[in-house]
Amino acid sequence: MPIFTILFGVLILAGAFFLLIGYRVFSGFAVRGKQGKNAHLRQEGAGEYTEWFFSQHPEEHHLKTADGVLLCGRLLRAEKPRGATVLLLHGYLGNGPDHMGMFVPFYLNEGFDVFVPDHRAHGDSEGKYIGFGETDADDCAAWCRYLDRMYDGKRKLLLHGVSMGGATACGASAKAELPECVLGVVSDCAFSSCLEQFSYSLRFIVSLSPKILLPAANFWCKRLARYDIFRASAAEHIKESPLPFLFIHGADDKFVPTEMVYQLFDACPDEGKILWVVPDAKHFVSYTVAKEEYEARLRTFFERIGI
Repeated sequence: MPIFTILFGVLILAGAFFLLIGYRVFSGFAVRGKQGKNAHLRQEGAGEYTEWFFSQHPEEHHLKTADGVLLCGRLLRAEKPRGATVLLLHGYLGNGPDHMGMFVPFYLNEGFDVFVPDHRAHGDSEGKYIGFGETDADDCAAWCRYLDRMYDGKRKLLLHGVSMGGATACGASAKAELPECVLGVVSDCAFSSCLEQFSYSLRFIVSLSPKILLPAANFWCKRLARYDIFRASAAEHIKESPLPFLFIHGADDKFVPTEMVYQLFDACPDEGKILWVVPDAKHFVSYTVAKEEYEARLRTFFERIGI
């Protein structure tokens, strides 16, 4: 057998093996239900209010996306409305009520209607592939248009996202299709880009997978999930955002490194942007660690944006 044929066969086998391993990495991050023991991440303090949330009998709403995914969201209405609705955007491998339920009583007491969607491939929303804030940003903008129509254009909207939900809010804020009634963004412990977060999190999600496999994982991500790991960047998207921002991040965050919030803050063009790094807070616990100050900073932000 000619040496060229042997070498060609070896290259074909090596390439196939590389793509198969790449699929393992991709599926460990982005295919619904492939995360094993981490299939439902509930951070410290999250989920405490889930039972209470459902006891309030929220309205259930559904929206079909442009690519045919049926999304689910739930709405609670304030007893004394102030003419504003907040969209609470949950994090990776969670769902709306579990991750964001702890914020709901505060917002209701402040007179906000509260809309809590499940991201695609999470909770009660359909979808096989997790959007990592990319496809979710389009979905978020679609929910904003849905709510704007539902309220007949008479309601102000606020985006408040945590972790992947924060990256979603950052991306959505730059969408041309976002209605003008969206007045501001609260981004809590968001990651600055898919590439950096994927690289950093390999040791948490896909054991023993070297970073060199990310190009192979991206091969599948582009073809199946319809976004590019190497281009998906909240820090890049936010450069085009016209909205005011409040950035929050835990000083001891080891899941989404604290340095990422500085990348987002530096990229944001909002001249009045605010950054609060919460001492002694790990990932997704800033509200739990410093609840009173967190709420005070939210109220100050409401005043700034005129809600």
